[in-house]
Amino acid sequence: MGGDLAKPQPRDIMLIPAVLPPNVFSPAEAQVFNQNRTWSGQWKAKLPGERGTVEIPARASLATIVAAFGRAAAQARGREVILFAGHGADASISSLNQAAFDLGPEPGLMNTHTNVITDEVTKLEDVAQRVNGKFVPKRIVRPDGTIVTPANQASIDLLSPRFEALEQIGKALRDSGASQLRLLTCDVGLEPAFADRIARITGMRLVCYLQLVQTAQVDFQVPGKANFSKIEIFVGPDGATPPPVKDPSAFTKDADFHGQAEFSEIPQQQSITRTPPAPPTP
Repeated sequence: MGGDLAKPQPRDIMLIPAVLPPNVFSPAEAQVFNQNRTWSGQWKAKLPGERGTVEIPARASLATIVAAFGRAAAQARGREVILFAGHGADASISSLNQAAFDLGPEPGLMNTHTNVITDEVTKLEDVAQRVNGKFVPKRIVRPDGTIVTPANQASIDLLSPRFEALEQIGKALRDSGASQLRLLTCDVGLEPAFADRIARITGMRLVCYLQLVQTAQVDFQVPGKANFSKIEIFVGPDGATPPPVKDPSAFTKDADFHGQAEFSEIPQQQSITRTPPAPPTP
């Protein structure tokens, strides 16, 4: 029995930005990532025995990111793994002109990011096939008998490491028995075909959002207590007003902010769920 008690308990695990290095992110970028970190702490503090966080460093290598997902999956043990460490976009607003989401925090526009999962990444198998463990151009025979290769090796080599990272992340989540992967990031749900491919590649139930996932700082002035701030999270269109604080007088000690969902609960509205296709019958 003692061995059973020593086992880590299943928890929901959130992947979050590590402390940002100085002079890498713009002030606006740093504010977003720092608010993500602060809010994740509020989320964890509500149910510390059932929630945990794993950090992803800025500009991390794909290997580092996959390892972070592995640690999160091992701790989740049948619960949810949440990615809250980067940006997301549908094709209409992405600087890449395609749906995309970050695997970790990076500065600048998404079209400069190295660890971004794009629509093109998820379509790799349309233009490439594995030969001896390496992705190479797929030869497609047209109806007239001519053979074309829709992608060259150089372009495939740019996409395949990210595709393989997504596969490795999915394997880690499945092997641990994680219940689902949640992309707590903007707009990915507006591209359901993209979301479907992520679910298929990872082999995981996927939750993603139809609007912007936003945070905002709320400052409190409570009589008899030093002024303090909390972060709230909400989903809405660009320029949406943060939800009002329902009862400011209740915020008299740190535990009180848990009474309003925006301060410590993951948004459920404006989201979609995709499931991977069933494995083929033997």
